[in-house]
Amino acid sequence: MKRISLRKISTILIAALVLAMLTDCGAGTVSTESAVAKQTMPTEAAAMPSGMEKIAAGETTKDTQATDTETADVKQETATEQKTETSSEPDTVVYARPSVNGQLAESGGKLVDEKGTPVLLHGVSTHGITWFPDLIDENLFHELSADWDSNLIRLAVYSTEYANGDKQACLDLTRKGIEAAIACDQYVIVDWHVLEEHDPNVYLTQAEEFFDTICEEYADTPNLIFEICNEPNGETTWDDIQTYANKVIPGIRKKCPDSLILVGTPDYDKNLTSARRNPLHYSNVMYVLHFYASTHGKDLMKELQSALIAGFPVFVSECGLSESTGDGKIDYRACTEWFSLLRSYDVSFAVWSFSNKDESSALLSPSFDASKPLAGDNLTQGGQWVRELIQGEAPIEIPVPTGSSAAKGTLPAFFCLAGFFQLCPCKGLAVDGAAGAHWAGFRGGAAVHTGSGAEKKASDL
Repeated sequence: MKRISLRKISTILIAALVLAMLTDCGAGTVSTESAVAKQTMPTEAAAMPSGMEKIAAGETTKDTQATDTETADVKQETATEQKTETSSEPDTVVYARPSVNGQLAESGGKLVDEKGTPVLLHGVSTHGITWFPDLIDENLFHELSADWDSNLIRLAVYSTEYANGDKQACLDLTRKGIEAAIACDQYVIVDWHVLEEHDPNVYLTQAEEFFDTICEEYADTPNLIFEICNEPNGETTWDDIQTYANKVIPGIRKKCPDSLILVGTPDYDKNLTSARRNPLHYSNVMYVLHFYASTHGKDLMKELQSALIAGFPVFVSECGLSESTGDGKIDYRACTEWFSLLRSYDVSFAVWSFSNKDESSALLSPSFDASKPLAGDNLTQGGQWVRELIQGEAPIEIPVPTGSSAAKGTLPAFFCLAGFFQLCPCKGLAVDGAAGAHWAGFRGGAAVHTGSGAEKKASDL
């Protein structure tokens, strides 16, 4: 059991009364999984509270692949642990590293490596690099890579900062971030962060200039992925985005013909349907969807799932635990649903934001100390949750941070007796803000957990 609260001790007497019942329904101990070696568990098909049929918690296993990285500043292990995901498809999905998997591409709606093997990327997105320049640091990236097992970093270059501010500072920090990612054997998304101007065509000239400069310098670098327009919004239509893409993509292709390109969609990257109806006429392109778990729910999940079922290539280049403002509450039950859905379809993602901004979406605490590890009190509660997520823990297995707002109002953990004995995914911890969410009853002689939204018999675990 990962965490034992004092509250659980008070449940022993109650637990003893039902121990015989638990034994009859297959009670036993389930070994605690480490962050680097997962045991597989059948994916549940039962519906989550959102109504989505595919939202389930598939387990992650890690294979070992040899890596020949010889970066001077970062000593990689002679064997890089590779995550593989079990999805609804029979394909083996590899947790990719540039030193092993090389240049990535889109093929048949999937992200694949240079040999055509489906791959997966999990990482974090910076906030605006000019606002948090001290976090564009090789030592921090190395810790993300080595301890978090993050194989992806996204560099958010705000288009307004480049167009109206210090261009050289933007370019220098982008280069610094790219070099750090290369040294740490990570893929790196160079994100032209459209937001305030709504329509990417507003700064088209500056975008072409920016990408031309970066492509010139890193033309033969397999680590790079280009996101040409973050979150078009307002009155911006898919036609507007196509017009922009048809001018920017050819410029990138001239110098980086094999690089993967990510294209934003209307309404803050939440409208995949318009792109599906009239996709771009370029190969090696994926379309972007963004979500913030505590705001976006069933409708956006359906938008994503519909696209994935149709074989449409989707990359979640930004997502967060918080509300869409980047602040507010964190609904961990919704987070579990969203990231379970991504796992079940092997969708790559970057979580917002690798910053110490005083808001709930930030992964680093406001008092962040770069001399200390990226763990514990150096992280926000959301940051601690995301660290376990990227390390490979199934979302449903990640405990809710102690004292989080999402846990308030729930019944005490001892109401989930199956969880107390490690026979329930919640491990006895409440992960839902709704009162009574973690009542575990008995049906047909087996303990049934209803709090996560997907019923699971103890004997099945």
